[in-house]
Amino acid sequence: MEGSKEEIRKRMLRFRSNLSNEDVEYMSEIICEKLASIDEVREAKIVMGYYPIRKEVNILPLLIKLSKEKLVLLPFTSKSEMKIIPAIFNPSKKLTQDDYGIPAPSIEERYSGIIDVILTPGLAFDTALHRLGYGKGFYDKFLRENRGVRIGVAYDFQILDALPVNHNDITLDILISEKRIVRNDRRRKS
Repeated sequence: MEGSKEEIRKRMLRFRSNLSNEDVEYMSEIICEKLASIDEVREAKIVMGYYPIRKEVNILPLLIKLSKEKLVLLPFTSKSEMKIIPAIFNPSKKLTQDDYGIPAPSIEERYSGIIDVILTPGLAFDTALHRLGYGKGFYDKFLRENRGVRIGVAYDFQILDALPVNHNDITLDILISEKRIVRNDRRRKS
């Protein structure tokens, strides 16, 4: 193990905050190219992304490009509903903020259908495709309720050999960094 979940969170936040803006831009560009090249994203009709915060991988250029041919969603995290609500992303519309101050489409742009691909941020991942988030459980709950292909998006330093996991943690289908693509060969139950 690489430490407790809280120790890993603190370490990864520190590593990420030390990235230069140039490093973020460079690695994000490589990761976006890899994301755009895989069949799961190319063939998807509906893609959920995220708005990058705290130097997360910047996938916004990819989402803007995808929005020209696909329905693109961003999460609106609601404190009152205690969940992530997918909302339709339109690059020509000004984003508001969700209940945590993260830029998001308006809650009125709520989407409730099937999502083909869910691009998922996190603080750390492991080679068995487990994900460690900020600790509130919003993404685990959202991923459990949605059947789309779950793709973790990370810098390579965020991928550890093993994370501490519990029964609530969700396994991803694919993990993409600037250096590698890791796929989960196990079939998910439908």
